[in-house]
Amino acid sequence: MSVSKEKGKNIMQYIGKKLTVQDVEVFPISDVLQMSISLEDANYYEIRSEFSVEDGETVVATYLPYYNQDDKLTGYKRRDWTKDKDEDGHFTVIGSIRTNSKLFGQTKCKPHGKSSLIYVEGEGDVVAARRAMLNSLKGTQWEGRIHPNVVGLPLGAGNATEVTAHNEEFIRGFSKVILGMDNDCATEGEKLKGIKKGAEATEDIAAFLLTDNIYMYKFPEGIKDPREMLDKGMGTELGKGLSFNAVKYTPEKILSLRDVSVSNLRKKKSKGIPFRHMPKLTHMTGGAVTSELWVATGPSGAGKSTIVRDIEFDIIEYLRKGLPEGSYNPDTVTKDAKGLPRLDGYIEGERCGIIRLEEDEEESINSLYAMDMRVDPKAFCGEPDLFLTEEEHQRIHNLWSEEDRIKIMDHFGSLPILSLISKLKQLVFMYDCKWIVLDHLSMLVSGLRGGDDRKELDIIMTELAAFCKQFDVFIIAVSHMKRKNFEPPKDKETGEPLPFFVPVRKEDLRGSAALEQLSWVVLLFEPEELPNRSRGRVRVVSAKNRRGKKLGIADTLWMKDDGTFQDASEWEIMGESFYLNGEEMHCFSDNL
Repeated sequence: MSVSKEKGKNIMQYIGKKLTVQDVEVFPISDVLQMSISLEDANYYEIRSEFSVEDGETVVATYLPYYNQDDKLTGYKRRDWTKDKDEDGHFTVIGSIRTNSKLFGQTKCKPHGKSSLIYVEGEGDVVAARRAMLNSLKGTQWEGRIHPNVVGLPLGAGNATEVTAHNEEFIRGFSKVILGMDNDCATEGEKLKGIKKGAEATEDIAAFLLTDNIYMYKFPEGIKDPREMLDKGMGTELGKGLSFNAVKYTPEKILSLRDVSVSNLRKKKSKGIPFRHMPKLTHMTGGAVTSELWVATGPSGAGKSTIVRDIEFDIIEYLRKGLPEGSYNPDTVTKDAKGLPRLDGYIEGERCGIIRLEEDEEESINSLYAMDMRVDPKAFCGEPDLFLTEEEHQRIHNLWSEEDRIKIMDHFGSLPILSLISKLKQLVFMYDCKWIVLDHLSMLVSGLRGGDDRKELDIIMTELAAFCKQFDVFIIAVSHMKRKNFEPPKDKETGEPLPFFVPVRKEDLRGSAALEQLSWVVLLFEPEELPNRSRGRVRVVSAKNRRGKKLGIADTLWMKDDGTFQDASEWEIMGESFYLNGEEMHCFSDNL
């Protein structure tokens, strides 16, 4: 090895040593013929080289710098030119390069509201695209006045979504994003192995950003990437094409019947996560599955958040332990590496994301721990000391932390739509949250300066529905309902109030028709009001059910003292008590 291009100045102390970032920083900057990188461009990007110890002239390795989000140099990608690109070790890393690193070339960019960002695949493509754009400006009034902003992926096409997520704020600082990923795509066999190439990276990035300012540069027939185009003397065409000829990205795919197989047509509808306290709802809806948006509503005090938290716990239990026994056919169910029964399409490491805008993270976490212990969550959150010691609390906390199945957003109050979508994307792409609980939609828009809650809810529902389908995510969101006047029934002879269930319709959702129209499932929670004005049972109603089709009253629940639910659909009221087959189940005068 030599780090010097000048003969006689070989720095021998590096031979046999594991290089550090600090070591590479003293390596010289040189042109790199293998990547068509000039000395000027190598200087601009601070690309360093290693030379042969035999002649001190031949570049044997190239070092491409990467920075973290604080602009600290953390690593170099080393391209070993003594190895073919198909050989192991032709690319290695000195230091650290991660998906949360800045994009290659990002530190050289100057984003502002009217500028464009060119987003390509490899480091050589970054250099080639910028050089082509600069060359195309020579002799024009714009020479020296336009600063091309070009960036590339640090870890290849397979990590395009996660890398984009970590650099989303930077990318959104540009008025236009032009994608120039490699002009190739993965074969069907490669797709089965999870391999992605340029076409898949383009789809992933555009789908993640989900904005209307995404453009694509279409390479000429037979050209793979910007570097090849520049090498073939088509630099001017490339430079002008990136500046003026990019076309708007359109994700729609038009299918013919040949694109659809009979095996797909014969697929049974997916069965989802069952709800342990709501078997009738499970039967009617098929359970919770990804790609669907559910909305739950009911009057104040109906127990919306409590019942949704019960669904949340069922989802988390599935992520921790797989499908519960008896809820699946053991001969056909898919099992993961640990032998746990899973839904079709389950991805190792899935998590549940929790966004509760009216409670702090301690309450969200402690409520789940209480349900795991089968004690009343509200009582436990109020005074944990009554239920377990600090050491026992630490033990359950350590267990859940090690399993790492939940992520909680630390936020209280209203949240702008773009911020919400950004947070959702972080949960999905950075933390693998395929299941999300959002409590509640009304809080999202209350307090925002726009003032038009109905319009804000329309936009939120449109974004959420598209988000679920686009990224194969399940979201259950709580919504408030309109206030309504209702005359309680009374005994005709005595005039005394009678027990009754508060009727709820999906049209009662507060704020926007989109809450009903864009949901896959709408759940209504109808509380029973007892003569003593306390809450009795709660009816769960399927008011919209796009997949399962069945509508109507599902489960009737009673919340027990430990905070769990039991079926109360067959209970009868006699006097001041509930009875089942002559046995007293509960005296509601005790609620006073």
